[in-house]
Amino acid sequence: MKRGIVLLLLATALLTACTSGSGTDYAQTPSPAEAADNYAECIFSMNRLNVYQSEDVYHVVIESGYGGLDRSITFDARRNANDPKGITPIACGDISKWLGKTMREVEEEYGEIEVELGSGLYLPGYITTDAYLLTFSPDGQEGKIEMVSKTDLFSGEVSERYFLEEDS
Repeated sequence: MKRGIVLLLLATALLTACTSGSGTDYAQTPSPAEAADNYAECIFSMNRLNVYQSEDVYHVVIESGYGGLDRSITFDARRNANDPKGITPIACGDISKWLGKTMREVEEEYGEIEVELGSGLYLPGYITTDAYLLTFSPDGQEGKIEMVSKTDLFSGEVSERYFLEEDS
């Protein structure tokens, strides 16, 4: 009888620990459908990344695509990041420095890739602290970055793009 009670207490403790989560609360992260309902319009979309705007608020949602939790971050009109949920924005500086480097080197500086935007192509990306999308295009053989671009999440316009020049 004592053994049954002990097992019941252990099972209850384990279930309580599992449901309390890892400390990261994504419960408030809206799905793309909820974001569309709460924000006036989708102003930029690239594969799994969508940007919704309502007045001076820009809501970036990265869909998980696998039934998992979507991640999001909000920016105000002054490009200040607020309320990140599962997204760690980066400060990027001079992006041309990555040409000829590898994604491993990028990840050493910026951390895990934030979003994979390619549809049949490998196009890793990061969200910046000032509301831009930084994307890389490594070649398939050596993994060297051949193109890097910086896209304004508010307008969808590419603000910077650099290509690796081939040696002559």
